[in-house]
Amino acid sequence: MKDDQGLVEPASPPTREALKQAVGLRQLYRWFAPWVSGLLLVTAALLGLFTASSALGAGNFDAGLSTFGLAIFALARGIKNYLDGGSTVLWSPALVEDTDSLLLLVFLLAALATLGLVLAARARESVWQDIGYALFGTSLAMIASNLKHYFDWRERNQDRGDSC
Repeated sequence: MKDDQGLVEPASPPTREALKQAVGLRQLYRWFAPWVSGLLLVTAALLGLFTASSALGAGNFDAGLSTFGLAIFALARGIKNYLDGGSTVLWSPALVEDTDSLLLLVFLLAALATLGLVLAARARESVWQDIGYALFGTSLAMIASNLKHYFDWRERNQDRGDSC
């Protein structure tokens, strides 16, 4: 004989408000960012191997293997960061909020941009010239995004009455 005293009446059906609750863009970003960034790095690694293959000529071997190595390194570092409980995105954000850190970062990125221009100017092959220009453009974009983030952060703190 079964005892039915432990049974609970089923819960009421969900209300319309609960059904209409939308998922925000921030939550979608947290769900999909690790997969998208991982997919991009795996794609870059495969394209690097394709470039290093004999299908495109022997001159692209070094550039292809370099691309493959950097993509695999970034993927491994991102996975380690994720497993250690870090950011859900495979690469950590490179935005700073400290004045000294900003100055150091801008100096290092400016040196990297200059190195990219020198590489592009002295390149004998078009692949290395493109890599140099990409390094220059990426460095400038990171400088601009860090400057914008820093001044936005500073303005937010001044609006709240905090000291910088």
